Amino acid sequence: IVTYKITFDAGSGKFSDSSSKVVQTLKKGETPSISNPTREGYTFVGWNTKSDGSGQFVTSDTTVVFFGEQTLYAIWEQITYQVNYNANGGSNAPSSQTKIYDQTLVLSSTEPTRSGYTFLGWSTSSTATSATFSAGGNYTSNVSTTLYAVWKINKLYLYNYGNTYDSVTGGWVVVQSSTSSSGYTTA
Repeated sequence: IVTYKITFDAGSGKFSDSSSKVVQTLKKGETPSISNPTREGYTFVGWNTKSDGSGQFVTSDTTVVFFGEQTLYAIWEQITYQVNYNANGGSNAPSSQTKIYDQTLVLSSTEPTRSGYTFLGWSTSSTATSATFSAGGNYTSNVSTTLYAVWKINKLYLYNYGNTYDSVTGGWVVVQSSTSSSGYTTA
């Protein structure tokens, strides 16, 4: 009976028994039984006859003729996350960015604009009143997200016959203007 050895090399990954290599001795025509390895921050793509992935990919449907021992290498793809920007009532939001697992992403330094408002920064909530991230700041979470612009309304005063409208509080403020000779305050 002809047998051959196949070494499954997980590289920086691990099999369920925490080993990085598994060797199986198979008879001609026998299919290897191997579970996929895992690697933190990476997705297992498949097995390849070359460690850099430039050889032949081998799946359970691939017919491979082995002449002696063979090593198959795990091919990995880094996990990435999408960071999208929403101007949240403004305009000129930055383009989305891609964050790589466990690497710090420097957020875009582009600030959106909104007439009558000051940009405070970014938040993961569209209703936030304070910013969690600044333009050009660091994003370290391993999760895809949308960052919403956080705005502060610029204080605006409208004058109407001695009264002032405060746009921040949304109310009219009585301004004392003078005192008459009878001791009454007029507004």
